[in-house]
Amino acid sequence: MAIEQRAPTRTRVTTSRGAVHLSTALAVLAFAAGSLTFLGGFLVGPEVMRGSARGTALMMCLVASPALFLAARRTLHGSTRWFFVWAGMSMFLVYNSFLLLIGTPINRLFLLYVATFGVALATMIAVARSVDAHAVAHRCSPAMRARPIAGFLGAIVTLNVLAWLARIVPATMSDQMPGLVEGMGIATVPTYLQDLAFWLPLVAVGAWQLWHRRPWGFVISGAALAFWTLEAATVAVDQWFGHRADPFSDVASDAVVVPFAALAVITAGVFWSFLHHVAEDPDPVASEPSA
Repeated sequence: MAIEQRAPTRTRVTTSRGAVHLSTALAVLAFAAGSLTFLGGFLVGPEVMRGSARGTALMMCLVASPALFLAARRTLHGSTRWFFVWAGMSMFLVYNSFLLLIGTPINRLFLLYVATFGVALATMIAVARSVDAHAVAHRCSPAMRARPIAGFLGAIVTLNVLAWLARIVPATMSDQMPGLVEGMGIATVPTYLQDLAFWLPLVAVGAWQLWHRRPWGFVISGAALAFWTLEAATVAVDQWFGHRADPFSDVASDAVVVPFAALAVITAGVFWSFLHHVAEDPDPVASEPSA
């Protein structure tokens, strides 16, 4: 049901120390996986895919890992705004650790990728289980323009679905599926797989619930904005690294760097608008004692 239209209350937003501890472990693992992938020379496969993976890894270790670590602790001490960053970074690391695991040919970092993905998934679930969606929603002002934000998220979901299906459907109808992975050195496209199976439906549900000002709509949509802000920037970076590694490959293109950088800026602006209407509790908030 929709939350009442009233000013932000003093409802406290709590989290569990177990979720914070998992986030610490994930920050360490993601930093290790990202830095070793970027610097260690462990990657195999086509040059363009190695370059793209290095770009993704760079954003994991330099941005997502520190942001996750900081956001978890700020949330533990009562920050509602940082909660959305925390949830968004856990989503980002699930998404991109899966890309490293499935989107790169098996290499010496395989077990590290497995561990990072497993802990990232556990962290995302722990964050979702530890939050009181109603408490978060009550920190969001009635002045928040929920429907335009929901519409923005819905538009991105729709455009993503259309873009992926425009490639997948003709290939499947003409038995040209191998063309989808040509030059990538992998058996499937992990972006299509996880976007269509999980992430786009999840954000679509969150946007629909936000449209109706339902508690989980605020939680999912705020986290998705944090996630997609960094993800858009990461696509720009990984495409630049991939194109630089192999300028003749069609897998990565420098033509999408500026558009995705612009999308990152636009999404960051929408996220800032969202956070602007989220009240902070000036008093430290004690965490729950249980994991």
